[in-house]
Amino acid sequence: MVCPERGCYHHAGISGLTASVAYVQTLFNPFLHDDIPAIIKNPDVQGKTTFIEIFRNDFWGNSILSSTSHKSYRPLTIAVFRLLHRCFGNWPVPYHATNITLHALVTSLFTIFCQRSVFPHMANSSHVSLICGILFALHPIHTEAVCCVVGCAELLAAFLFMTTSLMCSNFLSHSKESKPINKEAVESQNVDKITLGVGLRRRTKNNLDCKIKEPKILETENDKPYLPNTCNIFIILLTSALAVLCKESGLSVLGVVIVHECVVQYESLQTKKTSRLIWIIRCFTYVTWVFIVLIFRLWVMGWSQPIFAEPDNPAAHCDDRLTR
Repeated sequence: MVCPERGCYHHAGISGLTASVAYVQTLFNPFLHDDIPAIIKNPDVQGKTTFIEIFRNDFWGNSILSSTSHKSYRPLTIAVFRLLHRCFGNWPVPYHATNITLHALVTSLFTIFCQRSVFPHMANSSHVSLICGILFALHPIHTEAVCCVVGCAELLAAFLFMTTSLMCSNFLSHSKESKPINKEAVESQNVDKITLGVGLRRRTKNNLDCKIKEPKILETENDKPYLPNTCNIFIILLTSALAVLCKESGLSVLGVVIVHECVVQYESLQTKKTSRLIWIIRCFTYVTWVFIVLIFRLWVMGWSQPIFAEPDNPAAHCDDRLTR
């Protein structure tokens, strides 16, 4: 993936560093609230069960098929916690360091995404994207996810969310790229018209009346119909599925991908840079993948919904419909 501006990665680094500095004071925080049942009392994290049990239990170490389970299926997050516990035990610093690092990475990817997809045509797109990245890094809505160790689930899902979004935006940026013509080679030709086709004839003083065939200009990448790399589509499907295995909200990235195809790629359809059939196949693939992931998620839950107690989900037990 080629960055459209020279300072793209430089500004992404600045925003990522800002995110790290903003939360560095949380590095020595102890385990709090949900961290204790999710890590200290979780047999899957503590290594008291086999690794395969991670994919059979919920986020809290209980069987996901149990009637008392919250059905929070996040095996990749638990696998990260288990790896950290194996290396550092119950020392909270590495867990918090992981959260801070993930937040910095997500912020950097967000900055790149802004420059590449949100403000690609602005004159100062890199500076505007940097401001957006810093605001994203410092926004208080991220405080709970970064400060609490269990927020690693949100951060992992966000990292894969942004990775998927960047892969999707790469389709558009790739379709707009073109290979520049070598100007030195053109200037070296001592002719009136430079063409890349067949039938080029040089006009001189003695043959001014010679007919020159209509030049056949070689197509650049801008003129060719845009066919996205199949590998990119596969990565989008893979990263979106992994995001769901980190936290359930990771599924929303497929909605972003579908909106990107229906809205952003519409311009390519109008200019015939994208084959309509290929575009339909891509959209169908993404929609089908949404249903596949949803069916898998329901199958893992045993085709049953979680039952929350009122302290766990007060809004669901509220009498007011608007609140629910």
